[in-house]
Amino acid sequence: MLDNQLESSSLAQPLEPLLDLSSRQAADIFARAGRAQSNLSKLTLDIRLAGLRKLLDYVVENRDDIIDVLCRETRKCRTDALVSEVLGVLDNFEWLLKNARKILREKRVSTPITLLGKRSRIVHEPLGTVLIIAPWNYPLHIGLTSILAAYVAGNAVIFKPSELTPMQGLFEKLFAVDPVMADSIQVVYGTGKSAEQLIEQKPAKVFFTGSARTGRKILHQCAEHLIPVDLELGGKDQAIVFDDVNLERSVKGVIWGALTNAGQSCSSVERVYVQSGIYEQFVALAQQEIEKLVLNSGDAGNADVGGMTADFQLDIVHRQVIDAQAKGARILTGGATLLDNELFYRPTLITGIEDDMALMTQETFGPVVPILPFNTEDEVV
Repeated sequence: MLDNQLESSSLAQPLEPLLDLSSRQAADIFARAGRAQSNLSKLTLDIRLAGLRKLLDYVVENRDDIIDVLCRETRKCRTDALVSEVLGVLDNFEWLLKNARKILREKRVSTPITLLGKRSRIVHEPLGTVLIIAPWNYPLHIGLTSILAAYVAGNAVIFKPSELTPMQGLFEKLFAVDPVMADSIQVVYGTGKSAEQLIEQKPAKVFFTGSARTGRKILHQCAEHLIPVDLELGGKDQAIVFDDVNLERSVKGVIWGALTNAGQSCSSVERVYVQSGIYEQFVALAQQEIEKLVLNSGDAGNADVGGMTADFQLDIVHRQVIDAQAKGARILTGGATLLDNELFYRPTLITGIEDDMALMTQETFGPVVPILPFNTEDEVV
């Protein structure tokens, strides 16, 4: 097998366009959620946790089928789908099963002197109907962990996956393992227009993961209705490598942090600062390691990096790389798609970076590793 070569590609087929919700449909969905919330409020935490245990067991037993769906819709390599999606979900479920009772139990607390003679306690009560809008980069992990946290806390949930990775039918099948869960969690599809219709129904809370641009729109709409909102948006994370490190281990760690899920992670390493004493060695070793990587999607577990999920994101990545090259940066490896008309972008190592390049000022969200030298800790910080 040649390095950075595609093996028996099994790309996702084009998805059928999803129909957006009407205002009436959104209202009907919330009415059903309200009825489910009323029923759920009469049930105990133990019943909700029993459903979570069923779901955990189902995911374990059907992990291969779930991974197949993930690889087909996201173009992940099989290892990424297993580790960052399925195992991440299972780890979260185990944590909830272990800690939910402790977190949600009633707690006695001290009483301020202004309330002398009274007793104080903290009682956790469900918010109501929670709207969760999930992204396309980790559709299973972020989707399920957000949904089950809200559900275990006693809330009815309306869940809208990304239109790029809807995985239609999978979530419904997962929640069908438990009748209470199936009644309390609704999955709805569509674009951002569906999300707008759902927010107009005034959920008790909105949880959104995605781009800063979309996050601003959602924040503005929620603010109009004073809806509490959690936003998990993008970033531009960096790694700082000092000259006293274990070089080989550091190179592998940085490459993993930059290229896991083909760099499509809000916490991926997008800037690498290496102290000048080991800079040349670090770059040379990083190039060797990157050129060994195998690209594939839906593989048998022998690939290191998968494809890009969205064509528009690949365009953003390539524009940033071309901008850097035009301004004097040097591409040591990568810098192009693996095959014409395929969403596999070769892992790219770049040096000669300047601060005014788009690669340094904008989120990349792709398999690009820019490496810059520095001299002192004060300088790099």
